Amino acid sequence: MKTKIISAFTLLLVASATSNSAWAINHKYRAQLERSGCTELNAGVTCDIHKTRAQNAAHKPTEQQQLQALINRVEGMPLDIAYSRLLADGWKQSEDPSLFIKPGASASLRVTREENIITKVAIQPNDGE
Repeated sequence: MKTKIISAFTLLLVASATSNSAWAINHKYRAQLERSGCTELNAGVTCDIHKTRAQNAAHKPTEQQQLQALINRVEGMPLDIAYSRLLADGWKQSEDPSLFIKPGASASLRVTREENIITKVAIQPNDGE
């Protein structure tokens, strides 16, 4: 009985050690993120993990490039995930549920959806608001 308990405990310990490591990002990738100043969300989109933090800061994308990168990330996504990403990026849904605004941004985003999928996101210039 004692050996069965020890075997079960050992199996549980090994299983938990291997399953947790699958959730972590690769150490090399983490080092690249730290060195470059990128995050997992902007790596490869508006930030290059192969450059230094200073190089990435010097090549800051324009607002238009940032908007286009955001649009590329949310088009074709399920509604709830796309809306979560927009909200996490600082966008707020206006009274019109298809329009997203961001304080300080020079444009708004008009979202077109079919059923539960974002089919198109269009940049709509603000009227001097």
